[in-house]
Amino acid sequence: MRIIPIVLAGGRGQRFWPYSTIKKPKQFLSINGKNSLLFETFARLKQITGSRHIHMIANKTYKNLIKKDIPTFNFNNFIEEPVGRDTAPAILLASKLIDAKKDDVFYISPADHYIGDMEGFKKNINLCAETALNKDVIVTLGIIPKRADTGYGYIELGPTKNNIIYNAKNFREKPDLKMAEKYYKSGKFIWNAGMFFFTKATILKSYGLHASFMLEDMENYLGEKNASKKLELFNRIEKTSFDYAIMENHKRIKVVKANFDWDDLGSWNSLKRISDSKDNNYIEGNVYAHNAKNVVVKADKNIKIVINGLDNINVIKKDDLLYVTSSKRESDIKYILKKLEKEKDFAKYL
Repeated sequence: MRIIPIVLAGGRGQRFWPYSTIKKPKQFLSINGKNSLLFETFARLKQITGSRHIHMIANKTYKNLIKKDIPTFNFNNFIEEPVGRDTAPAILLASKLIDAKKDDVFYISPADHYIGDMEGFKKNINLCAETALNKDVIVTLGIIPKRADTGYGYIELGPTKNNIIYNAKNFREKPDLKMAEKYYKSGKFIWNAGMFFFTKATILKSYGLHASFMLEDMENYLGEKNASKKLELFNRIEKTSFDYAIMENHKRIKVVKANFDWDDLGSWNSLKRISDSKDNNYIEGNVYAHNAKNVVVKADKNIKIVINGLDNINVIKKDDLLYVTSSKRESDIKYILKKLEKEKDFAKYL
């Protein structure tokens, strides 16, 4: 068995704005350490599979950022996505283009997760890959919920023989708080971490059954020689998530319960979860905090910040821009950025 990681390296990371921008999104930033999230992902995968098997898929505009960030990456393994069409087309494109043997297992990896226990992570990855060798099986790593959270999709667990590998009963979209609390209290649901394992034969068969139009459009794109026509064909491919196109429809899905410390580092709020602050704060920069709790403060070196009496507030300073938000309203940022696109004075910050 050979594990072939495919890193989805083309995301936007809007919830880490203003540090994460179109030109340099979140995966290329050092969020919680010296290295970028993408570099940390590459380094982890290298320990499991070696660097020669690691593939990345992203828009060509990110190629130079990857070269600068990971000089040792083999660009023969870079898959160019003409435009972002969400995860279902990205995974299909990579699965079509990568040569694989019968007992090779593709491992779909996000580019920006925090993993706290490398040994536990290795064991889980190998278990997932071994399980994915079974006929028509797709495997996903599930995270045991630590709280009711509206930021994740949920998987309803079915039967298990060993309390480690479960049949997946249902996939559920990101819920509202009331439903998230219900899922959490039931003990029957697990977080969907966006890590998937399958053979090439299994995944192409699944696209043929559940996303046949997408598969046909992708084959038309790959078969086209004319560059402008090629781009036009790729833009016709349905823009949708892998969860929606495949995981909610595939019949043989197994879930492995993760036994390592994990966070998706999806937003500024997530930094509080990996901080050791007794007041649940994450503070970076020249900051003095008095009577503050549940706050995130990040500032560049050219400013000093004093905060007093703040609770559930995020203060993010980058260059000459200051972003202040309630931590409970950080999901509004997608709407805000859409509005800022129409504001001439803010164009350079996007």
